[in-house]
Amino acid sequence: MDHLTQLRQEDPSSARQLISSSLAQENAATRLSFTDCLEVGLSLADQSLLITLTEDKSKNIKEAARGLLRRLPGSLFNNLYLEFLQKVLSLKEARHLLISKKQVIDIDESLQPSEALIQTGIEKLSSDKLVNDAIFIIGQVLANTHPEDLAKTLDCTEEELIKLFYMH
Repeated sequence: MDHLTQLRQEDPSSARQLISSSLAQENAATRLSFTDCLEVGLSLADQSLLITLTEDKSKNIKEAARGLLRRLPGSLFNNLYLEFLQKVLSLKEARHLLISKKQVIDIDESLQPSEALIQTGIEKLSSDKLVNDAIFIIGQVLANTHPEDLAKTLDCTEEELIKLFYMH
């Protein structure tokens, strides 16, 4: 694996092709090592291979591939997350002490996630009885979305976005 990791650092494309061509004849442990190796130099060029790996027989490989896709900016997973967040989150002005207005983040908990979003590895049900399922889902999606991407989607700066969540 050290050779493959080194190849991945030096020539990600060649390493990806080698992994792709070798998957069918390898056992689950080796396929998982290959999947983990993709973390080095992870890019959108890896997306199709990772999507293929999400359909592997091994649960561990599926989860590892989903994890990499969730972290990959611009991936299909990230685009689904941003679309969902754009629907459930909005910025609005609210009265503050009857004198001034301030910007707040509004969360629409009534919107249900698509099946495609759930298939990215987002859990539907909260195991904590104090956290409702909608907030649990939104939290998972937020945890896998880069603040810069979300700020662009909501038309604000990263600093403003983080401040708004902190105040919420």
